[in-house]
Amino acid sequence: MTVSSTGYNPSLTAISNSYQDALASEEKDPLGREAFLTMLVAQLQNQDPLNPMDGTDFTAQLAQFSQLEAQFNTNDTLASMLTELQHQGDENVNDYIGKNILGAVNSIEVTDGEAVGGFYSLEAASDVIITIYDKAGQEVRTLYPGQKTAGTHAIEWDGMGTDGSGVLDGSYTYVARGNTGSGEYLPLDTTISGRVDAVIRDGNGDYIQVGDVFLRPEDVLKVWEATSVSALDTTDLLNYIGKEVDAATNVLQLKDGGTLYGEIAFTLADTDLVQVQIFTMDGQLVRTIDAGTLDEGAQVVGWDGQDDTGAPVPDGVYSYQVLSQGAYADRSLTGEIDGVAYVDGIGYLTMGETLIYPAAITGIRQ
Repeated sequence: MTVSSTGYNPSLTAISNSYQDALASEEKDPLGREAFLTMLVAQLQNQDPLNPMDGTDFTAQLAQFSQLEAQFNTNDTLASMLTELQHQGDENVNDYIGKNILGAVNSIEVTDGEAVGGFYSLEAASDVIITIYDKAGQEVRTLYPGQKTAGTHAIEWDGMGTDGSGVLDGSYTYVARGNTGSGEYLPLDTTISGRVDAVIRDGNGDYIQVGDVFLRPEDVLKVWEATSVSALDTTDLLNYIGKEVDAATNVLQLKDGGTLYGEIAFTLADTDLVQVQIFTMDGQLVRTIDAGTLDEGAQVVGWDGQDDTGAPVPDGVYSYQVLSQGAYADRSLTGEIDGVAYVDGIGYLTMGETLIYPAAITGIRQ
């Protein structure tokens, strides 16, 4: 999937533009400070002793050299400030990890012709219409999913426009409307709330992952502290042992030199082309697995513990996401908690060989 930027930052943009203008000026004028100083010294050494340089001219040239030196120093300062602001932007996005958010999701990402993302929620069975728009606000396609039951539904779009040709890669927005029988199609809920599992990065920017939903940082409406895993002491975690729980997802663990504990497991709502992406817990993509076309129902995808270059990744905990062309991939699981494990100082619950992040538990069965 593609990723959008972290939002418009006027200060960062201004500094970036100034710095790029300064670099362009340097490239157009090859006369740098060293060359300027060399020419000035040569001029002094070779002046006519009977007709030396006028003091005013000499002072003017020294002033020009000072201005040139100041410009180079300014360029260095701008470069330093730009780097610092970009670094701060990355840190600010990472601050979302582990927190609860409320976000507005209204975008679908098209990459290599494949549309990923988009969902809507129904409080009651409704006839649904979805309209998709490009960045200019022009309608590119209207989908007619028809009658849908109450609940959350993924948007299934083949990436084609109204004319039957594939749309360009990029971000598209959508509006979902439903009719419960009144004859009027009303906007449907496309907000999402939950704990941020990871920040996903690629060459286009950052995305925040909440379960199987991805949203841009600028689409976050509210942030609040979730119960921190580090705040749960051993007694809190032990209280889960022996209880049957529902969890939104699991994480993967590599240990003992690359042995995988836990499964990349999910349930597909329909037969679809599937891709699995594996990330470090700070959001760095390490492996993309093309699983091919998988049937409706429960699925498990293997991972050999290697990155995209074929090199083994370090032992540790990893998260994953399941991408399809429209079919919903449910990663939730139910089972009995049988232990507690600590990895890098973080406490996890165990379900057999599977690690469960405590905040991912959605219910306890009596």
